[in-house]
Amino acid sequence: MGGVAGSAERARARAQVSDEEVDAAREAMAQAAAGMRDICRSGNVLLLPALPGPPPERARGRGAPAEPDAAADWERGALQLSALAALAGVPQVRRAGHAAF
Repeated sequence: MGGVAGSAERARARAQVSDEEVDAAREAMAQAAAGMRDICRSGNVLLLPALPGPPPERARGRGAPAEPDAAADWERGALQLSALAALAGVPQVRRAGHAAF
């Protein structure tokens, strides 16, 4: 779900979110941030994968994903993993490299 069409779709989805849902999401984010800060106190380190797994397969001969929903799910997972440290205000180190998925 990228590009202008994806942006428009996300904007329409955001318009459907109620104030109560926004408040609940903010509370969940605050709890997650507090949990991350608690884990990282006293020099503790939380080791998480940089990506949710290998990217989804591409359709043969084209750059588009074979399964658009799988690609959107993978992108969402990657964003969620990278957002944790920023949300909590703690340092994040990402290591590039191959891992066995």
